[in-house]
Amino acid sequence: MIRKRLIYLAALLSAVVITSLLFVKTETVNSQDLSQFPKEYLNNSSQALPEIVLDETLQPFTPVNHVYGNFSNRLGVATNFRKPEQHDWIYSSLSSAKIKWVRLDLPWIQIEPSPGIFDFSYYDDVLDQLENRGISALLILDYGHPIYTNCDLPTGCKNPPRTEEEIEAFTRYAKKAAEHYLGRDIAFEVWNEPDLSHYWPPASDVNEYFTLLSATVPEIRKVNPDVKIFSGAIYQCSNPFYDDLIQLGGINLVDGVAANIYTQYIYQWPGRYQECKSYLDANMMEIPPIWNTEWSYHSPENIASQYLTQWYLGLERSFYYSLIDYGTGIGLILPDYQEKPDLQAVRNLSLITENRSFTGKLDLGIQDIYGIRLDGTNDVLAAFWTLDPSFTVSMPTGSTAVDVYGNPITPIPNGDNVSFNVIKADGPIYVTCPSCDLLFQDVFADHWAFSYIYAIRDGGISSGYPDNTYRPSDPVTRAEMAVFLLNSMGISPSLIDKSHPFSDIKSHWAEAYIEELFDQSITGGYPDGTYRPEALVTRAEMAVFLLKAMGITPPALECSHPFTDVAGHWAEIFIEELFDQAITGGYPDGTYRPENRVTRAEMAVFLVNTFNIPIP
Repeated sequence: MIRKRLIYLAALLSAVVITSLLFVKTETVNSQDLSQFPKEYLNNSSQALPEIVLDETLQPFTPVNHVYGNFSNRLGVATNFRKPEQHDWIYSSLSSAKIKWVRLDLPWIQIEPSPGIFDFSYYDDVLDQLENRGISALLILDYGHPIYTNCDLPTGCKNPPRTEEEIEAFTRYAKKAAEHYLGRDIAFEVWNEPDLSHYWPPASDVNEYFTLLSATVPEIRKVNPDVKIFSGAIYQCSNPFYDDLIQLGGINLVDGVAANIYTQYIYQWPGRYQECKSYLDANMMEIPPIWNTEWSYHSPENIASQYLTQWYLGLERSFYYSLIDYGTGIGLILPDYQEKPDLQAVRNLSLITENRSFTGKLDLGIQDIYGIRLDGTNDVLAAFWTLDPSFTVSMPTGSTAVDVYGNPITPIPNGDNVSFNVIKADGPIYVTCPSCDLLFQDVFADHWAFSYIYAIRDGGISSGYPDNTYRPSDPVTRAEMAVFLLNSMGISPSLIDKSHPFSDIKSHWAEAYIEELFDQSITGGYPDGTYRPEALVTRAEMAVFLLKAMGITPPALECSHPFTDVAGHWAEIFIEELFDQAITGGYPDGTYRPENRVTRAEMAVFLVNTFNIPIP
């Protein structure tokens, strides 16, 4: 399967690093001034460290888009299930660390023990156990087969299919796998490291691999059109093989790129990833996702930092190699069923980020220093780590921190703040800030109404739901409409005095707002004496609500609006006035869609346009 990495470890042992230590006057700096400190100085933890000071806003930070989301579903490991006696222990370890993806071989030689006879029973049990624990699988379709590709079992049978007959046999196996696992929570990867002669003997050949990929992918899609398919993991993106595969159109055939991105030092990894991405940027109109299907480091501190770094860079999936340490020092657990500190670090990362959304990258102002904000229901968690220089971060008083294993860190008093040191050798620290300003967990920078939603939040019009979500796609109820309107108008409802005529709002959470809406002559409810607070608001009704809140009575209908679907509608005159007031332009196709339900995202836009609420 995926081999144990020894090449770069040997290089690590033989490397000699010479560092010149420079004396620099120590002083507190803000996050934009750290570049004045030489890298050599920052590495020297014996001297006082530069300090980054953050207040309750955690500014400056850059909001991120929805692909960053939550950590849990991107956490993966590579492993094998060759020894049944280890299976229960493997499943337990995966579950305890909340690992959601496993990368494993689906060996051709094992699935097709004799020509035309396919046996998936061994892996059926594995996938059943994984799915029962909420774990998905990336299945590698590999390698050669002694019956078809003239390979030698003792050497691992890596010979790839080359002839038409061999390729036909391989695609038949791949198609059977796709058919057998239809509806399962899996993805496929076609081969592993085809750019290396070890896995594509006697020498890697991009044209041969492209031929195999071109034949295999369509056969999978015939029986399982929705399954995600990835190209075989590339070991070196700088290898001409990768660029040639892109030029041939191989990446256009698949849903994403698999890459085994190894580096000798952890600070080298972002550059290596950007190198892989740059080839796609230069040659493809639409950039497919890159899954880092293998990577490894020795220390648990580096493992946690690397998972965070890949999250920071937006990778959808990250697979640590490997789950089991077979004596190389690389792995999360030992073959004797002992848990390594590495697994503890991963488990703590999973637990501490659970039910939080990555909402922003903290702009800390120096290369290899990282910080992110993770918004939860009641507080903000800020994660800090470094791939090289050390530093101190100062946070508002009341902030607490834990280390890579979840152990409390004693804060350093610092005036109105508390400080924590971030040292590369110690791994990430996680700082909880109860007083920091919260961002919605479900509104990301790429949401079309992002600025409008934060405009009404900052304007005190809506703080969202108690779980710190805004739920932009949810429809607006008539009760919520009352709150939205009065808050936008700057009116606080009076004490309930039963001055309203409505028979269906007694003791409703919005009764005071609905009564005030009636007192302001914005609503009279329905002819039957009800308000129907839980009824959903249409775009036609919203036009009436907004204009009445503005104190505008529409003039006679002039048909000055451009909408093709409101002629003769009961609210046409209100919709026309809404257009004349430059509050709405309708949809690009020239419609207004008066009977559509208003979403909370749309409501934010209408409120900003109606009441001239400043956009941050």
